[in-house]
Amino acid sequence: MPRPRRYIWIAVLAAVAVFGLMTPQDLFAPPITSPQAETQPPGIHKFLVEIDGVTTAAFDSVTGLESRVAVVEYRSGNSMGTVKLAGLPEYSNIEIAVNVGRAGELWDWYKKTLAGNMERKDISIIILNNTNNPVVRYNVRNAWPCAWHGPELEALENGTAREVIEIAHEGFTREGAD
Repeated sequence: MPRPRRYIWIAVLAAVAVFGLMTPQDLFAPPITSPQAETQPPGIHKFLVEIDGVTTAAFDSVTGLESRVAVVEYRSGNSMGTVKLAGLPEYSNIEIAVNVGRAGELWDWYKKTLAGNMERKDISIIILNNTNNPVVRYNVRNAWPCAWHGPELEALENGTAREVIEIAHEGFTREGAD
């Protein structure tokens, strides 16, 4: 009869303590970091996504975090030239990719939109450094799912099936390192 996993962990902890390799506190202590790790630029693979303040894990990618200001050309009277003015800000939709089977909460949120009960939520995308400390935080306002893309299936490929939810929003702010 196989032993439950908790007994295996207890045995590992006991062996570590008996042989004096390290104390149980050492096993759960935060990693020792060098000052260089704090100053290295963050990688694109370390990020968190919070939806309404709740950290949601297991996302493969986040794309489309873009902003631009529309350019409006204005011509005064019989002037032969134009003046370019700043127009309204425009924000691209954000796409969040997740492995098939891990999108339950996102799918439920999208189903509400399909049923005509659009629910707006605030989203934060947090970039982490090499020691898992936040470096930059993008706070997205009044987001709601506007499209769902199912997995692209290909019999001759050996990849991961992913679903993508497209999020419309009313803008974002950036906090953190400058």
